[in-house]
Amino acid sequence: MKKDIIKLFAVIALYALSGGMFYSFEELWMIDNMLSIRTVGIVFSLCSVVSVSLIFLCSNLIRQKYLKKFVLFLLMLKSLLLISLFMLNGSGYSVLIKFIVIIEYAIDSEIFTCFYPLLSMIKKDDKIYARRGLINSGFDYFSVLLGGFLVGKEILGIVFNYNTIVFLSFVCIVISFLILLTIPFGKYLSDEDKKEYNLLTKLVQNLNKDKISLNYLLFVLVGNISYYGILGLKTTLFTNDLGFSLQSFSVFSVVVGIIAVFIGTLILEKFTFKNNYINAFIKYGFRAVLFIIAIILSNKSVYFITLLYILLITESYTHVLDAPFINRFDDKLQLAFSNLREMFSYFGIAIGTFFCGILLTYDIKFNFVFALIFCILQVLFLFIAINLKKKEDNCDRKWLG
Repeated sequence: MKKDIIKLFAVIALYALSGGMFYSFEELWMIDNMLSIRTVGIVFSLCSVVSVSLIFLCSNLIRQKYLKKFVLFLLMLKSLLLISLFMLNGSGYSVLIKFIVIIEYAIDSEIFTCFYPLLSMIKKDDKIYARRGLINSGFDYFSVLLGGFLVGKEILGIVFNYNTIVFLSFVCIVISFLILLTIPFGKYLSDEDKKEYNLLTKLVQNLNKDKISLNYLLFVLVGNISYYGILGLKTTLFTNDLGFSLQSFSVFSVVVGIIAVFIGTLILEKFTFKNNYINAFIKYGFRAVLFIIAIILSNKSVYFITLLYILLITESYTHVLDAPFINRFDDKLQLAFSNLREMFSYFGIAIGTFFCGILLTYDIKFNFVFALIFCILQVLFLFIAINLKKKEDNCDRKWLG
């Protein structure tokens, strides 16, 4: 079991290396291919909308016992799309590039959604859920440093540019595909595991009865609208509005990311409060306070401090603010609920990124106002979900669908 978990963590790490390099420089790669900042924002919004559609479709069709084969198929398809983008660089086929970017993003979203259900087939645990996120984020940040170091340099006769980064992302996906092939998930499935079709549809139909999940999903939705309303085009924001060069932003991203993973690990192991309201306020409530201060002072230094806090605390408290709501479900329903969560997540990303691109063309202050409004709603929905979950735990009840 432990060996298989380590292998799957290796797959997640390589996936994160690929995504970190590709998505960190994708904005700039697209701009190099004659797409405007506003167009990039709209494309990223469409990416999230298409992701929702794919997640909904796959959740209703894919049985748990076929999950490994499904992820392998998606990794293969993602690798083909990445190599296509590599070959289309500088071609001028902007419509085709936008189409491939949207499809690739949707496939990537579904792959990430499937990782925890795969892990939970081997071992279900709140800390495993958190470690998956920490590994993903740690290697994602490392890949940003690697990409920032490589871009603009010539090594062994190879000139590294944004397009070379696309090719390196392709290589990481191919290796992750090969490792996933070696993990025998079949031995972890029981004979009774006969996953029904249309579980996601049934979950949606029962949301009006499951107030805990409804408020948690609304928390995810408005939380991503808030976060991506200000950080949806992070590279553009830091380089154009806060005066970072590409190289300094890459180093900053990695340093902050590594510190964030370290903080998340410390909180996971040692510094989690028993009172979940306190955990929620530290991560989200104080963020709203900083938004208010930044809006009032309208100062670049305060903007920077606020964004720094958001980035540093991003990896923390997922084991108490996310995992318990997902692990309420048995293995059959968990995949469907994870996909439902991602649907709400990507709706939020789509809305937030769309407005981020628009508001950045005016003044960054408007992004902070936008983010504050949805951050307040985020805290409200989370507090309600925590309260309802606490009552459920006290009554020792379990929602069965």
